[in-house]
Amino acid sequence: MKNLVGVFVTAVLLLGCAGPVAAGAKDGKQRWTFMKTGAGKWDPPIKVPGAANGLPGRVELRIVFKAKEVAEFVIIGDGDTGIELYVYDSRGKLVAKDAEPAKRNSDLCLCEWMPQEEEEFRIVLVNHGKVYNVVQAGCN
Repeated sequence: MKNLVGVFVTAVLLLGCAGPVAAGAKDGKQRWTFMKTGAGKWDPPIKVPGAANGLPGRVELRIVFKAKEVAEFVIIGDGDTGIELYVYDSRGKLVAKDAEPAKRNSDLCLCEWMPQEEEEFRIVLVNHGKVYNVVQAGCN
C-alpha cells in the first residue's frame, strides 16, 4: 500500500511539472471548456446543422497554424449524430481527416498534421445525421 501511494504521488508530481509543448495555432491554444483557464482561450460551442434535402450539414472554421510544429484539432459532440472532421490547407489540399467516427455514429474526432509553412487551414465539420449536433472544439 505504501508503494502504491509513492507511485501515485510521483505520477502527480511528474504530470504537474510537465512543461508546455511548442506547437499549435498562431493565436494560441483554443480550449473547449466553459471556463477560462490557464493559457487557453475559451470559445462557445459550435452547432453543426443536421442533413437536409439530401445534403449533409456543414460548418467551416479557419485557423492559422505555425510552420514546422505539430497541429492538432479535436471535437467532442453531444452524442446525437456522428461527425466527420476534415482539414484543408490554403490551396485546398486535404491534409488530415477523421471520417471513421461518423461510420460508427461517433462525434469524437481528432486530426493531427505538421504544417510546412505558417498558413490558414480550413476545418470542415460534416454531419450526416438528421438532427443538429453541438460540439466543443479545441486546438493546440
